[in-house]
Amino acid sequence: MNRTNKSGWLRLIFVLMTILLTRTAVLAQDTPSVARLFITSSDVSSLPSVELHIYGRDGQGNPLDLSQETLTIVQNGSPVGPIEYQGTHAAGTFTAFLIDIPPGVVDELPLLQDAIKSYATVGNMTEQVDSVAIYQVGTTEATQLVEPTGFFNTVQNLFAIPLTPETGATALIDSGTNLLDALETLKPNPEMAASIVLITDGTDVVSTRFDAEDMVERALELGIPIHTVWLNNEHISTP
Repeated sequence: MNRTNKSGWLRLIFVLMTILLTRTAVLAQDTPSVARLFITSSDVSSLPSVELHIYGRDGQGNPLDLSQETLTIVQNGSPVGPIEYQGTHAAGTFTAFLIDIPPGVVDELPLLQDAIKSYATVGNMTEQVDSVAIYQVGTTEATQLVEPTGFFNTVQNLFAIPLTPETGATALIDSGTNLLDALETLKPNPEMAASIVLITDGTDVVSTRFDAEDMVERALELGIPIHTVWLNNEHISTP
């Protein structure tokens, strides 16, 4: 019996996903960050062609324009290809706002609310393509204020009634780490690129399950950028 070994070649088609560029400071990290690629889905129904949906982020969590990058795929130590770039795939982004409003930041609530409302507008978010959710840091874990939604009005309606600050200290680290762990299951579309926008005064004296290093390491492990917006707490004095 003769065996015919058809070598063929593997053609990898990259379809890039658009991701949100949030121009805010990233949560401080002791561990240097590196650029990363994320494969969100694949299609092997047309072998020998393999189609991959991917996106990339630099060390600060900002999107990479992979059409301008030279990509090499290696299998068992050897490059495979050729690689064919097919353009963008509108899978959308999932942005989770985590707002931390302990006593002392009440004066900043109007600005906080306006910032979130301005995100849920044309130019920043594409309705029914991108999704957003809003959570509030609690005394033990994050509380959902707005479930994942792709509609502007849902976000706008939240602020028809002013937000209510917590009456005591908030568990920023526990809330943030728990949200990181849940983010993958919260995405309306598994292909979405997820990120967290953390709005906080940075204080936490009540978290018991995790510390700041745990939160940073978990974000790095999951490849989820945390963009931080700092609030001024009038109850905190500085030298």
